[in-house]
Amino acid sequence: MGRSNARQVAIERRQSFIAALLVQNPYLTYRQIYSLLAGDVARGGLRNPRTNKPYSLGIIHKDVHEIREGWRQSALKDTDEWVAEILADYREIKKLAYAKGDLQTVLRVLGDTRRMLGLDAPSLIAPTTPKGDEPYEPKTGVTSIFVIDDSTEDGD
Repeated sequence: MGRSNARQVAIERRQSFIAALLVQNPYLTYRQIYSLLAGDVARGGLRNPRTNKPYSLGIIHKDVHEIREGWRQSALKDTDEWVAEILADYREIKKLAYAKGDLQTVLRVLGDTRRMLGLDAPSLIAPTTPKGDEPYEPKTGVTSIFVIDDSTEDGD
């Protein structure tokens, strides 16, 4: 069931206002957003057209969730498009390098593609001291942390 045009315009206006607030300060709480919307209501601004009162915290929560989800989806789409463009460039470079017989470039492109897609197994890095000149060997055992007192309290 679709929303009426006037209702959809009111929702978009409210979400646009909330999005602008979140861009200015992403750490705003729902209550702070509510107060800012209520303050705008005092100036004759944003109010719930059905009740003619400020929007509820539930509506604000839903709006913030929708706005942030939209931002996440947009970021994922942008990243996916960027990766697709890079992979297309790599394919073109690889094809040209094959045609010229330049196997070094082909291998470099294959390596870059593997690294970009995260296909390589993680490499093990041996821990070293802060200077990096000798291997780090952690001190283990209770005696390196605590001093053991063998004396007893009852005078034995």
